[in-house]
Amino acid sequence: MDEHKGRLRASELEDSGDLGVNPTHNLTMGEIIASRFSRRDLLRGSLAVAAISATVGTRALAANEQPARMAAGASFDFKEIEAGIDQTHHVAEGYDAKVLLRWGDPLFPDAPEFEPAGQTPERQARQFGYNTDFVGYVPIDGSGLSRYNYVTAETMVTVLEHMYRDPRHRDALLATLPIAGRDGTMATRLRKTRAEGNAAAKTGSIANVRALSGFVKTRDGEMLVFSILANDFVIPSATITWIADVAVETLANFSRN
Repeated sequence: MDEHKGRLRASELEDSGDLGVNPTHNLTMGEIIASRFSRRDLLRGSLAVAAISATVGTRALAANEQPARMAAGASFDFKEIEAGIDQTHHVAEGYDAKVLLRWGDPLFPDAPEFEPAGQTPERQARQFGYNTDFVGYVPIDGSGLSRYNYVTAETMVTVLEHMYRDPRHRDALLATLPIAGRDGTMATRLRKTRAEGNAAAKTGSIANVRALSGFVKTRDGEMLVFSILANDFVIPSATITWIADVAVETLANFSRN
């Protein structure tokens, strides 16, 4: 601790493990971030907190938290857990954490079975890697309605592709998706097209938001994954729905030959 009474200097973490790396009186990166954001503010930034906390550590992010509590907008509220490191993944009360990808998970249909004691460069090239940079998807709430819960179409496709390639989840996932022109929210869509009875997709809609993500087979029988997300549009929602349907129909008519 130093003249900044009541605050943890990020340089303390640096000094505790090695010689100080900041010989000047300038603030460290952790202190610069802490002076602007509280830990709760960073959590409101969803994925941003993962990148920043991996860089400077959660203790540095928690610095100067008391003044931030009084600042307007710092209203994210939950019962925090005690900082520490052990063999258990601790999660705040009312929250849970699930693994999306593990070391050795297959990335391709022909990926070999994972053998941690028998890895080779060739085997690992077909599997999810080890010691990769941390990436976390942290939704603000479970409703999916929060503006902080944005997910890119690329991310959605990656998740769906991973689920489809995993035989443990493929059938259960496909069973939850409405079929175009047949049932659910897709019952009246894409009728009399090659996508009817073919495309399996989940719709999503709230004010000025439309989404359609799922799977469709091409003219050659190749399975494709797609995700179409539209936000904050100012044209009629029916037009957005029509554009999404045209896109899926185009995929259904696609051929590599």
